[in-house]
Amino acid sequence: MAPPGKKLPQYTAAIIASMSVMAAGCCIAWPSPALKILLHSKDPPFKLEPAEGSWIVSLKNVGNIIAPLPTGWLMGRLGRRVTLLASAVPFIVSWGLLVVCETAPLLYLARVLGGLGVGMAFTVTPIYLGEIADTQVRGALGTLLQAMLYCGILMEYVVGPYVSYLALALTSGAVPLVFFALFFFMPESPHWLLQRGRREEARRALAWLRGTGEQAVAAELGEMTRTLELQLQPHEKSGGGAAAAVPGGSLKDILFSKGPRKALIIILTLNVLKEMSGNSAVVAYAAGTLVKGTHSPYADEYVIAMGVVMFASTMACTQLVDRAGRRPLLLASCALSAVSLSTAGLYFFLKHLEYERYHSRVHMQAVSVDMSGATWLPVGGLLAYAAAFPLGLAPIPPALLGELFPVHLKGLAACSAAVAISVASLVVTKLYQVVGDSLGMHVVYWAFGASCVGGAAFVATFVPETKRKTFQQIQDELGGVVREKGAYDADEPLKVMA
Repeated sequence: MAPPGKKLPQYTAAIIASMSVMAAGCCIAWPSPALKILLHSKDPPFKLEPAEGSWIVSLKNVGNIIAPLPTGWLMGRLGRRVTLLASAVPFIVSWGLLVVCETAPLLYLARVLGGLGVGMAFTVTPIYLGEIADTQVRGALGTLLQAMLYCGILMEYVVGPYVSYLALALTSGAVPLVFFALFFFMPESPHWLLQRGRREEARRALAWLRGTGEQAVAAELGEMTRTLELQLQPHEKSGGGAAAAVPGGSLKDILFSKGPRKALIIILTLNVLKEMSGNSAVVAYAAGTLVKGTHSPYADEYVIAMGVVMFASTMACTQLVDRAGRRPLLLASCALSAVSLSTAGLYFFLKHLEYERYHSRVHMQAVSVDMSGATWLPVGGLLAYAAAFPLGLAPIPPALLGELFPVHLKGLAACSAAVAISVASLVVTKLYQVVGDSLGMHVVYWAFGASCVGGAAFVATFVPETKRKTFQQIQDELGGVVREKGAYDADEPLKVMA
């Protein structure tokens, strides 16, 4: 392993790359203030029916579902950097449409395009961050992605209630423009360049990112080369070579290889459980849920507080992930999220009983519940969830995506994860209001809490710890390979124990 160098270049590239995810956060959270303007203000810019609001929230996920496959192909053929730059285009077009459109169909189209940008950003950014980081900061840079997501969400929560519909769209559209202008000057992933046989370009990119001397860069480049050769051995046997560098793997390479198959199961399950914990719906419907549930005049301020807590918790995770490890933070996040969601669910259940008292003769005498002084339950529960979810459930699955797969399979794995996330998010965001109205909001929040309990059980049983391990160490652990002591040193060949 190469000696440590400067960390600032890595953080610079990671922060700027993660601005694509900040743009995604703006797209995800935009419905919360925008729907309040369109549905509840006295003078909306154009008329929108309440039933159209849920489509505005959920249609983003259609773009999410479309994006991963072409994005995986693009980042395999054209590189991580070019694909990230391309992700800014649908965001910019989407916000442009939101500025000029005054009908629901055009609004739907804008949301689908925004979802396309979200899907592209979430597919390629974790891969780029995982490949530019050294082992000392890889976890922190991976969780930075989620911090920037919540930065975008917080921006919508803070700006939205106090500006016009047009000003909100223009402010949000500035984020992808700034991202494109800054990221244009960032380097390509050294891993991808090496995979494509562009060794000199990989050396220059690595030298910029590490800020170390030529000897240290050469040592790390040699380690990358040996890891790549091991990962591409099946392709070499079938007639290729490490120098030729296979641009991407196939589903067969994942399903019929023990390590990648296990990694795919871990990533897909974690991401589905993450979405089933309800974060997408909670973020998109935050203002409406608190207004309807508590009738408080301070709903906007509560939502802003949620955004601040989410961002602060993610930054705390960035500092803790390479100290405490991935598994402990995931377990703590799942447990605390389950408790906080159940607490909010308890309030909505008691509120439901109060409603039944006034609307059913059967319950008139049997139920006596006064909720006038318990509005702190949903606010406290959602604020606790805003702290617990970003502590592990939100940032660590994307970070693991960049750590668990060989370089030639990362594109396919990222596509699979993005599709799973998008489908789960589509289901959750569309059914949130439907189930809440028909069965009660307590059913929704208790279902979210149950998903968190399932997530904790899955993490405790199946998810490996990757803290301060090289890519090859992680691959060997997933595949059940045991190597000789010292085999991972940069100046020693990798040997399997007899």
